[in-house]
Amino acid sequence: MILPDVIEEHFDEACFLWKQRARVLGSRIDTLRELVRTEERLLAHIDGLIVGGPAAWALLEPSLEAGNERQLTVLGWVVLDAKEEARIQQLGFWLIGAAEPRLRGVTNALSVCQFTDVEQLVRPWLLGAHWQHRAAAAEVLGFRRLPIEDRTLRELLEDHHPLVVNAALRSVGRLRRQALLPSVEALLEHSLSSVRTEALSTAALLGSSAAATRFCTLASYPERASDDELAASLILLGIKGDRATAPLLEKALAAKRTARSAVSALAAAGWGDAISMLLDAATMPQMARMLGSAVQRITGVSLREAQLLAPPVALRTLDEELVELDTEDSDLPLVDVERVRQWWQTQSNKYDPASRYCYGRPLTAEALHSVLDRSPLADRRELAATLALLDADMSPLLRETCGLVAGSA
Repeated sequence: MILPDVIEEHFDEACFLWKQRARVLGSRIDTLRELVRTEERLLAHIDGLIVGGPAAWALLEPSLEAGNERQLTVLGWVVLDAKEEARIQQLGFWLIGAAEPRLRGVTNALSVCQFTDVEQLVRPWLLGAHWQHRAAAAEVLGFRRLPIEDRTLRELLEDHHPLVVNAALRSVGRLRRQALLPSVEALLEHSLSSVRTEALSTAALLGSSAAATRFCTLASYPERASDDELAASLILLGIKGDRATAPLLEKALAAKRTARSAVSALAAAGWGDAISMLLDAATMPQMARMLGSAVQRITGVSLREAQLLAPPVALRTLDEELVELDTEDSDLPLVDVERVRQWWQTQSNKYDPASRYCYGRPLTAEALHSVLDRSPLADRRELAATLALLDADMSPLLRETCGLVAGSA
């Protein structure tokens, strides 16, 4: 006997945990351990819905019409892992005329499910008549590292719909299709900033000199870029770690529009004098949380053990002043900037200014590999991207990131 209340609880909890999973993937605090815990809970609720069988589906089906992204993800996942062929064949119809949230929901389900015949299901969609099918197929096959012919990818890169183009760009990067670099570089001039931003990441992953030039141009003339394009350019400059670009990141630190991205970029660059640059710019109070995160990323120091955290009274006072300014960083510990400054005076001689460091070790492929499993998940994406640029043979680790900047599905 199926209890409707139980099915509803499984469904609501699965939707909530999918949202929680996305938050954990972007967290600058949580590690793989928290992701595993979240996914284990999520899978338990998915299994509960599958065990419910047709009676459970009868209760879930009404959510198909007006379901949001999270609901469509869970519904699609249940259909696929229950392996009921008739409903699986209906997935393609779910996408026809679908708005972007519905498309993302079905694509999420196809990307993460355990259904073994996903490739046979979506491959015919690659050159289908509906742009939603093309976008979903390009995204899913690339995410799963399943082959797509260069000719097909080239056609998708020339598609009229930007979501198809962006999905194709991510697949080119994931599959490391060097032969398509000219097509990717051409999209650096696309009329839409969302496509240009995606093209920047893919071109960087393929070692494009045109992308490297574009990063520097946008950092030098930020008025030419959208916010997303500029943020991506700065962070990618940090990931690449070319010492000649340090003045551009220092300049970005001084501007309110680019300060947060510049802090992340300097943390990714990991230069021995990056902390000095950050301290010079830490006069803006909203930088205090990100400063602590960058110090940890570069040196590996425990902020608590080194007694660099702000006293509780100061923490409350500053939080009250920065309710609106600091909401994006409220998950990070707040450091006392003066304590960090004094601590760095005693530690800076251990770091060569022009060398790169990661959690206190010289930044090498081996060092990156060793810290991936214990680093915060937001850092993990950038570390995996850095590793991909340092060592093209480390392709299995590219499974840990959807691109150089974007989070995984």
